[in-house]
Amino acid sequence: MKRIQQKVKDLIEVRKYKSLHDFFVEPEKTLSTYHYTAITSELMANWIAALVDVQQGGGAAKALAGYRGVGKSHFLATFSAIISNPELRSQVTDSHVAAGTHHLRRRHYPVALVQRGTKETLTEELLSAVADAFQTEVSELPSNLEALLEFASTKAGDLPFVIIVDTASERANRVSREDGVLLGELAEIAKRYNIFICVALDDDITDADGINGSIAQSYTIDYLDQEHLHQIVNAHIYPKHRQTQSLIRQLYQDFREVIPSFRWSEPRFTSLYPLHPSILEVAPFVRFYASDFAMLGFASEAGSRILGRPANSLICLDEVFDNIESTLRKSDELNDAFEVYDKINKDVVSAIPVMQRLQAKLILKALFILSLDGDGTSASEISAAMMIYDEDQSGKSLKLIQDLLEQFVSVCPDGLWKKEEEGREARFSIKVSSKDNLNSALEESAAAISDEMVPLILRRIGKNKFEDLKTSVDKDFEKQASITSEIQWRGGYRQGGIFWNWDNEAAQSLADSENSETLDLEVIINRAGGELGSLPESGGNPRIVWQTAELNTQEVDAIKRLYVLFNNGNLREEFGDQVRAAGHTHIVAVEKIWERIFISDAKFLVDEREYHFESSIKGIRLFSKVLSLITEPILNDLYPEHPTFAKPLGIKEVSILISDLFSGARANIAGVQDLAAIYALPLGLVGRQGNNFVLESDDALSKLPLVEKLLTLVSCSEEDTVSLKSIYERLQEKPFGLVKEAQHLILAALVANRKIEFVTSKGDRINNRSLDLNIIWEDIVGVAVPEDVVYEQEELLSWVSALTAADGIESPTDIESQKLIQESISGWVENWNSSAVLSRFNDLPDEILNTKIWKVSTSVEKTFGVVAKTLQSVVDESIPLDQGLQRIADTFFNSKAELKNRKKDLALLDDFIEGSASRDKIWSYLAISESTDVPAIERLRENLLELIENTYESPSAETNLEMETVWESFHAAYSEHFALKHDAIMKSRQLRDELGEIQKSDEWWEFENLSKMPIFQKVHWQKTQKILKQFRRLDCSFDVNESLKSKPFCACFFSLARVNDMVKLPKALSETIHFGLKSYHRTISMMRDYLVKAVDEHVKNEKDKEFVKDAKALIQTINEKSENYKFSNGQFMVLHSVLNSISSSSSIAIEFPDESGLHTSKELRDKINAWFDELPTEEILLKV
Repeated sequence: MKRIQQKVKDLIEVRKYKSLHDFFVEPEKTLSTYHYTAITSELMANWIAALVDVQQGGGAAKALAGYRGVGKSHFLATFSAIISNPELRSQVTDSHVAAGTHHLRRRHYPVALVQRGTKETLTEELLSAVADAFQTEVSELPSNLEALLEFASTKAGDLPFVIIVDTASERANRVSREDGVLLGELAEIAKRYNIFICVALDDDITDADGINGSIAQSYTIDYLDQEHLHQIVNAHIYPKHRQTQSLIRQLYQDFREVIPSFRWSEPRFTSLYPLHPSILEVAPFVRFYASDFAMLGFASEAGSRILGRPANSLICLDEVFDNIESTLRKSDELNDAFEVYDKINKDVVSAIPVMQRLQAKLILKALFILSLDGDGTSASEISAAMMIYDEDQSGKSLKLIQDLLEQFVSVCPDGLWKKEEEGREARFSIKVSSKDNLNSALEESAAAISDEMVPLILRRIGKNKFEDLKTSVDKDFEKQASITSEIQWRGGYRQGGIFWNWDNEAAQSLADSENSETLDLEVIINRAGGELGSLPESGGNPRIVWQTAELNTQEVDAIKRLYVLFNNGNLREEFGDQVRAAGHTHIVAVEKIWERIFISDAKFLVDEREYHFESSIKGIRLFSKVLSLITEPILNDLYPEHPTFAKPLGIKEVSILISDLFSGARANIAGVQDLAAIYALPLGLVGRQGNNFVLESDDALSKLPLVEKLLTLVSCSEEDTVSLKSIYERLQEKPFGLVKEAQHLILAALVANRKIEFVTSKGDRINNRSLDLNIIWEDIVGVAVPEDVVYEQEELLSWVSALTAADGIESPTDIESQKLIQESISGWVENWNSSAVLSRFNDLPDEILNTKIWKVSTSVEKTFGVVAKTLQSVVDESIPLDQGLQRIADTFFNSKAELKNRKKDLALLDDFIEGSASRDKIWSYLAISESTDVPAIERLRENLLELIENTYESPSAETNLEMETVWESFHAAYSEHFALKHDAIMKSRQLRDELGEIQKSDEWWEFENLSKMPIFQKVHWQKTQKILKQFRRLDCSFDVNESLKSKPFCACFFSLARVNDMVKLPKALSETIHFGLKSYHRTISMMRDYLVKAVDEHVKNEKDKEFVKDAKALIQTINEKSENYKFSNGQFMVLHSVLNSISSSSSIAIEFPDESGLHTSKELRDKINAWFDELPTEEILLKV
């Protein structure tokens, strides 16, 4: 290994992680400490959406499965915090989840937290949780489950009642009850009410791991994979320095070279570095005995200690042991194991020379931790887990570990076991008494299990692994001969038939298959060494042989042991929660076996070609997604000419394109144009015309290879109708292999261009005129050549005159007539293009359109839109004149009356468009214009509003003209009225003069001076300042007449509604001054005794005789009982000086006002508030 100069701190940053003991206690902290990953973001958004979808009378049940310590409780607590605390939703940091919370009601969803392990039974825990949720006593609740949930649903009202079931964090011991059946019953009851129940599936809940189906049948189970923890460690605990990523990858390569058994992948190593990947594998088993072990908290603490070490140092199992040894020693189940540990440590490790003693201690700690899963470990596994290696001689370190393990066994033969099997490295384990007994019982029972059970378990694992297999197949999935699954490739959906061929049963299931006609390909899952010769022919569909890898003996034994754990009730009774933990462990082990034989070591055969799937399926929860990834390279080779659609093509997209684009009904709508670009363009069905996509011409469509193939099939058929089945088969051939949705688009495009017509099961025809209707493809049995009606020459020529109003057309062979026809058609096309009726309509905002005008526009687009395209093709000489006129006649059903009606639609649409701009302008003006007191103006306003409604509902040129006329009258009258009122106020000399008189008065002088003194409340002064501010704004420099041309107001603050208030501003100012002075005088009267003493004290040592004289005069004035004081300038100076010298500790006695008698609440409040306004400011203490 290359010498490393860098330290760990040079490669990563270690962030603190605050572990919460109970996630449900403090919702805000729970939310702030939750780190989202791609996995939990999608999961949380889905759970919130599921809650939003809960309706009255219909609940839902969700369960979250996963290893101990993977984050199930934190997830559920975060979900609870979000739904029950709307004020915290703004703190959600993940954008996907935050978007989902907007669909929640802005209310507190009622949540009951059922904490398993806090009481004797789950029913008691549920009763306690419901009582807490509704703040009632348990004794007041019904004990019957159905009645209890009905009560909770009723109390929750229109909100869903949420029940969260999780194991209590403060429990002393593991919960040994079997609650699976009761939880299943709860879910079924909840679904009948407005209740959302969610459960954390620990391995101490029977049925949590599929041991039987109570929970699996009643709950939608999501799995929280440990991949989630990898992402959190990588992003939030140990973020890597970008420039050192390559060095971490180099460390991984170095470790792989010197430690052959270092089996972890590079992505896992780099995401967890410097945490050894083995720690996440053993964490669930550590949590089994030490429930308070927090993986992320441990990672953060251990990371901070390793920062100063060389970069090739890792946090290994010994640090886990040191972290939780004291907790593990408290577990009664580990007493015997620790006796063995202590004996080995004393008798073996302590006797080893000092230089080797540390390494021996590390090996012993690793052995202890790796023994907790019951499967033990080997020398090479300890070497890889503890990073014990010899760069020069890799075998030397392995021999050292092996010898030491042998020595451990020799010292404690009864406390350790050693297992040797042919072809497998010897395994060692400290005996964990209950697990050791369980392992022996498991091996004994598994030996009696038939090999026939192996495929059943593998299929069950597959079913539990993928959500779509859980929900879309029967309960007896393990025994089903075949299933179907959707495959997505290049934007198209294909139906794949998956046939099981473990014991040559595929031959019969293929022969019996009832849906073979609907399949697009066949997938045969063939056991290694299985027979394929007896399979029937594929019938044209591609056949993929999914050849599994061979199981080895150890893998078969592991699968059989899992079968025993699934089905042996005696073991469960004897070993209790040990069985549940072992079941969880074995499921994970068998899942790895499943992935090896079905994915990583499997091969996929098509004819003579062999394919291998190189990617990982970790984190993929849909079998259809896995199948799509597996078949992608195969389909690429089979159908290289299949177009690629940017988004999946489904029935909805096909329906919109046919009814809106191909029919011509709504071809120019933005959404339809987007679909045309995504789907119709790759198929070659549309081309650009200006800024829009339009259906290609006959000539262009006919040159497409697929269209050529299809039209040849139709023209060469001896039958009138060519079956849809035969068309499907032809278009599915190599190298195109079109999916049915794409085929439907091609067929509909040909119908739109009159190349073919659809034939229904009743023999009816669907032609281009009916494409705007919803086509039911199940009712279409085939296609046929159109049944064209051929019109006479004179009839066709009459359509030129009817459309263009051209006179003098006599014969198509007459030169003058030909010239007139050409000019008339060209002129009509030119006028149509210049009017741009349809594009102008499409530019209108949706909010101003109504149903009637939508229907009119559709009619115009289907008729005149089609006519325009047809005549353009005639002008361009893409089609002959008679063919174009034939199409026009068909468009109007060869009826001049129909043409006349459609012309009315065209005129109506044009009038609506013409009126829309004026209507919008007038409405915008009216909406913000002020009411006037002039009856004539208000009558014009009402008339305008009525005309706007008329031009919207029944547009016409006459109504548009009348609306414009009335608008001009209203605008002129309103503008004149507004301008007169505006100038009368904003340019009034009288108002300015009145203000000047007030500000020159003695009252204003006294009021202004008293207002500046510190003891008086500022209420009245502030009121006068607001009035003066309005006075200052009575000076507009804008051109009001110019402003009124485009908006019904001036840029200044003038308003018609405030005219009377503005006129009364001088009076309002005078009244405020008067009331203010009265209030100030009452305040002085209230402080009379205090002020007299304060003035006497203030002038006691004063030398200025004039000042003393003014002070005596002030005392005399204050002692007058009139409360209508008149102060001289000198008295003001004395009062100001005295009041400024008042200390904050000064106090005066006051009396609460006597307001005896009858008052309304408002009257009393106003009087009390007025008294408050007269109190001295807070600098003086008041004694009431």
